[in-house]
Amino acid sequence: MIRAIVLHASLQGHAADRIASRLLAGLAYAKRLELERAAEPSRRASLLGIKLALDALEAVMGRRPEAGSLRFPGGRKPFLPDGPSFSISHCRQRVAVAASADCELGIDIEDRAESRAAMGVGPQRLWRWTAVEATLKAAGCGLRGAQRVVLCEGGDRARFDNDVYHLRRLELDPAVVSCAASDRVVDDWSVERSG
Repeated sequence: MIRAIVLHASLQGHAADRIASRLLAGLAYAKRLELERAAEPSRRASLLGIKLALDALEAVMGRRPEAGSLRFPGGRKPFLPDGPSFSISHCRQRVAVAASADCELGIDIEDRAESRAAMGVGPQRLWRWTAVEATLKAAGCGLRGAQRVVLCEGGDRARFDNDVYHLRRLELDPAVVSCAASDRVVDDWSVERSG
């Protein structure tokens, strides 16, 4: 059985300050510097995403990895060497993390209202974008590969080059649109609100 877990939390009123100093101190030097220089909203979202990633990895592995063992390569999704696949996404309102020991996966989350106001993007077009981004993350590719993602009719699969990814709409909160993509069909999706 292929299993995956999704953890998500609101960025509004979340106690990120309590975890910030402990997480920052434990991160690899380059990531710590990057976050120390980031604007407060971005730093807060990133730290909450890392905390949720550690929580999800602990649920998948049965033990909590050290924050410093996470790797954050530029232009690609973060990873844990020799560990389960995980993906982090955040928008203005929420943070979401997906993790699995059984498949490669990616997740994307976007604010409905912010996307509509900023770009005039309707719900179907926003869903398509989250599916493309989730597929790219599952493939381990950056946004430059977006033109190579083809969404299949029915909205349950995407192709990236010669690989097929399975898409799952996630109902995390009415204010957001979210999608997960995996390189194998996930039999058991566990979706949990955190904090």
